Order: sequence, then structure tokens, then C-alpha cells
Amino acid sequence: MKKRIAALLLCLITLFSLVSCDDGLPDGAELPEGMQYAGGETEGFFMYVPEEWTLSSMEGVVGAYVSSLDHSSVSLARVEKPAEVSIADYFAGVMADMPYADYTLVKNGVARSVGNVTKGTAYEYTYSYKPYEKDAIAYRTMQLFAEFGGRLYCFTYTAQDTKKTEDKTYFTLHLEDVNAVIDALKFIDPMEKQSATVTYEADGDGYLQISKKRTAGFAFYMHPDWECTMSSGTVEVQGKGGASINLGEARDTGVAVDEYFKKRKSDLERYTDGPVTSVKEGETVPFGNADKAIAYEYTYTYRGTQYHTYQVMIVHEKIPLLLQKGYVFTFTAPEAVYSAELASVMKMIGKVTF
Repeated sequence: MKKRIAALLLCLITLFSLVSCDDGLPDGAELPEGMQYAGGETEGFFMYVPEEWTLSSMEGVVGAYVSSLDHSSVSLARVEKPAEVSIADYFAGVMADMPYADYTLVKNGVARSVGNVTKGTAYEYTYSYKPYEKDAIAYRTMQLFAEFGGRLYCFTYTAQDTKKTEDKTYFTLHLEDVNAVIDALKFIDPMEKQSATVTYEADGDGYLQISKKRTAGFAFYMHPDWECTMSSGTVEVQGKGGASINLGEARDTGVAVDEYFKKRKSDLERYTDGPVTSVKEGETVPFGNADKAIAYEYTYTYRGTQYHTYQVMIVHEKIPLLLQKGYVFTFTAPEAVYSAELASVMKMIGKVTF
């Protein structure tokens, strides 16, 4: 588990759009009018979002975002907090570890209701920040911490703090919908996870197609010895010895690729044992049928283990001259495993079609 967490560090920091495709309602869930079920029953909640939003989930985090053109998003996850630590101190500790140079608190621990959790056990923190110091785009985040059944949950709403209309920012524009999501939340005792058997179609080389253009924006073919752990909006596959691949749509758009990489590197260094060491930067490489791909390679040490990462920033024209989509591919493995898995990884790269 430690290796898998380390391998996913940069992927998590990049904040991809992660799509879920579960349409079923668990026992006890009641769908509000105009909403769709997002999930959460195994984590201890029922979450519903506007029916026109795109669902998302990853590693126990359930949520959704508005659209591919508007990445305003909500999520809900269970978080671990020592019993002796207050919510206020827990929030302060989280913010102290944020990779942003500074942020401005707008609401600091305001009591409010969160679904079926009433005031006194739920609090709101809202703050604004800029992910990139040189970027003019600011964001605003609302985080609600709610305690239920001896567990602590964190609801997060994030959107640009820039004008969407003449009198509303992206953040304020969606507040009515977000408050409806919050009001509809129902916290429960966690339900047992239902397992399902998944089969994939193999190509002529025996590689398994685990994602399709319709759901992920690209077709991805996995080496048969690897394991698929996510296959919708973002693809994640696991190899031997802690190797991991993650491919998904980039969330930070409108930023030069070199600046994007510098920020990702800086963010990662907040968690690594020492600096991130670059092996190569800004190399143009082939990547499936993508129009353009820029590769970066680097190493770092996390909790005593050295890791090696090959990361590619990808641009593909969905509609030539009109619509470009950005993607980020990340292959990470312990240094002792990296070289042995590289040939398989490159073959998987060659099979990607957007």
C-alpha cells in the first residue's frame, strides 16, 4: 500500500477528472428530483449531484464536475483525524501542508448543517488561492467537515474565483446547485462493497482494451500482466513491484507546459525526501495518435524508497483548429522496477488512440 500511495502522489496532485459509471441505487437511497446518484454507500454516505454534471470517484473520494469546459467540482470523502485533535486544528494542519504560496480565508469554522448532520458537528471553511504564482486565475474552495457515527467527512467544492457572467464568478454561479448537493447528503453506516467480474476485449497482441473514447476520451490497451484499477474518465493500471500508470485529462489548462511541469515538480517536493531530480525535460515524443506530446523524466525518494517517473503532457485536437484537449500520462515505479517495466509501458503508449 505504501508503494501504491507513493506512485500515485503526483497523479493525485494533478487533480484529473475521474469518471464513475455506476448508475444503480443502493438500498435506502432516494433520488431527489433533477439529480443523479454519485455514490458513497461503502464510505458511509449517499451523495447526489445535478443530473447534467459528470460523475467522478477515486480512492474513496466521490464527486462530480460541471463539464469538460467548466471544471467546477464537488467531492466528499472520509478523512482520518486523531480523536484529541479539533476540527479547527485539523484544518489548520491540512492548510499548512498545502502547496500554495498563500491563501485567504473567507470563512473560518462557521457552524452549519451538512445533509443530516446538524450544526455543532459540521463546520465550513472557505478560502481563495492561486495555484500558480504567475497565473492570473484564482480559485475559491469551500470545505465542510462533518462528524457522523464517529467518522469525519470532508466535502469540498472548488471553482474559479473569476467572472463567468457580468455579476457572477464560476464559484458563485454554481452555489445554488452545490447547496442543493449539500442539503441532499445523507450519512449512513458504511455498506459492504459489492464485487463484480469485469472482462475486457483483447487486441491481436493480447493487450486488453480497458477504456473507450466514449467514456474516457481515449482507448487504452493494458498489458495482460497488469491490473486495471480504474478505467473510465481516468485510466489507472498497476504492474509488478509497485509500478503504476495513470492517464487522464489535465485539469490545469491555459498554462505553458514547462510552467505546468515546474509547478507539479514543486508540489511533489513538498512530500518527498529531498529534491526531485530531472533526467530529461521538454522532449517531444510520439504518444499513440496524439498530435503533440512532451515528455519529462525524473526521480525522487519517498519514505526511503527511490522512485522513477516518466510523465508526458499530451495535446490532441478533437476538432482541428477549434477544440484541443490536454492529457497527462504518468508512469511511476520504484527505481529497481522501472527499467524492467519500461518496454511494456512504451508498447501501451503506442496503442493509445484519442
